[in-house]
Amino acid sequence: MDFLVHISITLPTAMPHDESQALFIAESERTVALAEAGSHDDVFLTDLTSGWAEVVNPALECGFRLDWDPAVFGWVISWQPYGGARTMPLRGCYGLGIEPWTSDGNLETAVSRGDAAALPPHDVLETTVIATITTR
Repeated sequence: MDFLVHISITLPTAMPHDESQALFIAESERTVALAEAGSHDDVFLTDLTSGWAEVVNPALECGFRLDWDPAVFGWVISWQPYGGARTMPLRGCYGLGIEPWTSDGNLETAVSRGDAAALPPHDVLETTVIATITTR
């Protein structure tokens, strides 16, 4: 199998959504397969010790870092459709997404469980999310 790039994915200490995702936390370096491999993974993490994630490409000596408030975004999802997503909107997509979330799963599920983020009418929630290009 050919590989496109070797990246390092770093997340703060976190608990996986389920035990099948524990490998992602322990695996700090990963070689990413070409789209033909048809790989697709989604990883949900919670109990973050801080709110940040960074993806580094050692060959280019640069990376992308995202910082957020973990009191607002207590979950992070890393979706990795490396050619293997079969349904829309990710079908045919090759990439890596790291998104801070307010709960695990979609809004409909969070509302049904009663743990969706909610604001009373006319209230405001302000937070900052910072995206940074890093160099080594």
